Amino acid sequence: MFNLVLWGHSMLRWAVLVSGLIAVYRGWRGRAGVSPWTSGDTWTSRGFVALLDVQFAAGLLLWLYSPISIMGIHEPDLGLGDRVIRFWTFEHPLLMLAAVVLANIGLFLLRRRPDARRRHRTVCLCFGTALALVLVGIPWSFLPYGRPLFWLP
Repeated sequence: MFNLVLWGHSMLRWAVLVSGLIAVYRGWRGRAGVSPWTSGDTWTSRGFVALLDVQFAAGLLLWLYSPISIMGIHEPDLGLGDRVIRFWTFEHPLLMLAAVVLANIGLFLLRRRPDARRRHRTVCLCFGTALALVLVGIPWSFLPYGRPLFWLP
């Protein structure tokens, strides 16, 4: 079961990245005055946040049962001293938590913005920053603690 959730979490990151890029691009275009706020903007915003929330829930489940994070929590000296254990136990979950919180705040603020230009600016700021946090927190394959881009169980 752990491997299935890990595989799903690994594959879902691509959907999160693509939906985030689309939402930020649409926000950027609208902020530049090229397009008004449409239902498509609402759908892409909600879709990005929903995918990010599902991804975070799967990641939280993995974090609770992962031998690496369990070892990092129970052995704090080892967890903070080793780069790989520190990333999986603390850095990755905290970066992703910050991204999820920021994206949900952005979605909440979208409902409060009266005009299209301010909505697009909110999308650019909140979702763009959340997407940047996700990109920094992903264990890219070229990093010492990296995982394959397409992982097969």
